[in-house]
Amino acid sequence: MTEAEWSKCADPEAMLSQVGNTARDHKLRLFSCACCHRAWAVVRDERLGRVIDMLERYADGTTAERLRAEARKQSEAVRMELYDDVKRTKEVCVAAELSFAATKSLRRVARDCGKRAAQAAAWTDVGDFAARWQAERSNQTALLRDIFGNPFRPVAFSLDWRTSTATTLASQMYESRDFSAMPILADALQDAGCDSADVLNHCRRPGAHVRGCWVVDLVLGKE
Repeated sequence: MTEAEWSKCADPEAMLSQVGNTARDHKLRLFSCACCHRAWAVVRDERLGRVIDMLERYADGTTAERLRAEARKQSEAVRMELYDDVKRTKEVCVAAELSFAATKSLRRVARDCGKRAAQAAAWTDVGDFAARWQAERSNQTALLRDIFGNPFRPVAFSLDWRTSTATTLASQMYESRDFSAMPILADALQDAGCDSADVLNHCRRPGAHVRGCWVVDLVLGKE
């Protein structure tokens, strides 16, 4: 894959193959959680919402290993409870994806991230399931670009850019999952001397940002 292909790719499986062994587990988990969160916005099962929160905390290294196992146990319990209920197919798909995301290591099966979450999104309406599934998979490539940035052009992030204003903004967005202040973060980084077009353009571009956003992670020292 070339840099140009990465920027236009509509296949998350190909993109995950590209980052390959360089992808850290916490990034893969946050990608899977972001996929599930998109689907969860439709199903709104509180139990699955709690599992997403647990896995995000685990990805950040802020929860004990036993809670990762508990997240998998809870997601599996929901999946098995609802498995035969044809009216709860969306919830089953999200639960299955979360159970997958809670495995001890995602590295060997990383290319499967997001598949079941896309199924959940595709089940939200009648009509062409395959087209909706493919559309959601295409949406997931935007999440990958937000989380992994451009693997062909890594950014050298200066510690001078990590001001109190920038870190406060980044921390608030990360904790709230509200990334509407990204353009303001760009201004704060620029005021601190950031001259990286990749960083500033990413903050100012339209589109969603999620936990694991590569710029926010750099500001918070999570990379």
